[in-house]
Amino acid sequence: MSKSQPIDVRDMAIVHRLFRQAYDEAARLVRAAPAPSPGRVTFLADHIDLVLGGLHSHHQDEDELLYPKLIERAPEQAPMTEQVEHEHQIIATALDAASPAALHLRRRCQAPRSSRAARAI
Repeated sequence: MSKSQPIDVRDMAIVHRLFRQAYDEAARLVRAAPAPSPGRVTFLADHIDLVLGGLHSHHQDEDELLYPKLIERAPEQAPMTEQVEHEHQIIATALDAASPAALHLRRRCQAPRSSRAARAI
């Protein structure tokens, strides 16, 4: 691909939409009434861990592989790219809070509607 060709970012939009939907759905399920069975809570906690790890890896890949190339190809957009990198740092902090919340959810094997996991997600 030459520098003159546009970068097709449609796949990125799909991936980002998937992550948002996964978090929205997980938070909704954690808050569900009546509380799900212990097996369902364990399954949900496993799913939350999978999505947390996936988003962390996705952002890490963007930060290490994509953004340097974007800055190289479109230096005038560097401030916007740096802003997104900063947002990734903020999200990383939230992910760090959500992981222990998912562990707490798993250990309690119940999902009260106002649980720490739902708020963290």
